[in-house]
Amino acid sequence: MRLATSSDQVCKKIVVWVPQIQVKMAGWWVAVLAVVLLIRVSVCTDARVLESRLLSNYSAIIKPRRDQSQSVLVNITFTMNSLRTVEERYQFITFMGWFMVIWRDDFLVWDEREFGGLKSVNIPYNKVWVPDVSMYFSETNTHDLGINPFVSVFSNGVVMWFPGDQYTIECLLDIQKFPFDKQSCELRIAAWQTTDWMQKLVPIKRENEMAHLSENGEWEVLGIDMRSVFIREFNMTEVRYTLMMRRRPLYALISTVFPVVLLAVLNSLAHSLPVTSGERMTYCLTVLLAFTVFLTLFEENMPRKSTNIPFLSLYLCVHLISSVLSIFISIIVIRDRHLVVRAANMFHSESAHQNVYENEAFQESVVEVDHKVSKKVENDDTAKTDENCHKTRIDVETEKNESPHDVSSMANNPSNGKTCLCYNRLLKRYEICNRVDKLMMKISVSFTLVSTVALALSFCL
Repeated sequence: MRLATSSDQVCKKIVVWVPQIQVKMAGWWVAVLAVVLLIRVSVCTDARVLESRLLSNYSAIIKPRRDQSQSVLVNITFTMNSLRTVEERYQFITFMGWFMVIWRDDFLVWDEREFGGLKSVNIPYNKVWVPDVSMYFSETNTHDLGINPFVSVFSNGVVMWFPGDQYTIECLLDIQKFPFDKQSCELRIAAWQTTDWMQKLVPIKRENEMAHLSENGEWEVLGIDMRSVFIREFNMTEVRYTLMMRRRPLYALISTVFPVVLLAVLNSLAHSLPVTSGERMTYCLTVLLAFTVFLTLFEENMPRKSTNIPFLSLYLCVHLISSVLSIFISIIVIRDRHLVVRAANMFHSESAHQNVYENEAFQESVVEVDHKVSKKVENDDTAKTDENCHKTRIDVETEKNESPHDVSSMANNPSNGKTCLCYNRLLKRYEICNRVDKLMMKISVSFTLVSTVALALSFCL
């Protein structure tokens, strides 16, 4: 009984103590929360009082110097985050970046002890003096450096501003060595309408400025150089950032350079096709069309200017002319061969040979050769002419195997000297064309080899 009574008493005491402990813990939490709220309210109150006090008699258009003869030194640092696009045709680049602009304002100073140890405060930038900084030759941000509605003001009067945006600036690209070209674009920062009497820009280089730069698949950013230039005409200092980058050539090599070189090699082999195959003209026209398509596609992406033309464009144009010349020579060779074969078919029989000048079709074929035959040729030794004609025809038939007709009767007929002389001239002209055709093949192969080596050297030098 005593044991039961004592246990009941302990349980009653625990039941009484638990609410008391909960009340005490709740009181502690309420006290801590109240202290935090009081601190935050006091800090917020201090910040509002400080902002009201700093801006009460402040003017955003007056130079932030108690001595107005002193210039405001504005430290500016540029950081690039990513290179978006490089537009070769329209000559501009687009990139993401931000600036750190620091200066000292003599009118934005306070004692930290008076405001609860408050070291800095954020103020809208349109309420304080901000440097007159513009980005020249920019398509998006001409009169400002980007977006950041606040400036950070410290107790010693130092003001920090961090504008950032996506910028598009003009960049004159030198694409002569495409696709192994290196480019440098200038980012020019200066005042728009104030002089160094008001402010002076001082560029500051940031350590590891390329550490946070994202990679671009087409261009490799080599570095960012900076310098300060004093413009005496306007009495102001200009900060120039030079962005140096290099093209990654693998994609252009696969899609443009290698196909063009292969087309040039195919173009040089056009004269190796025999005239009798009947496919030479089709081959030459196909290569010419391919050159034209590549030149059109290539020029669509290149800038339309005459100051510097890519070496690859010159290479294309030269081989395009070579392809046209190959077509022209092939036309002449095929035409002369057609005239010779046609004349040989007419001279198949002796009767056709005797009446050959009565045939209107043959007269049209050889009119350009026959009208130059003079009376002196008519009075020459017919037997000698027949002998030359017979030898020439036998040589051509042996080499070409194209005219299997018996020409002995025609060559031994002494009454056909004038006719055989015209046919002999056609054969000689055909021989000359064949020699020119073979010479053209050698010249084309040599020219393709030399031009390709010259293109490679122009990329390397």
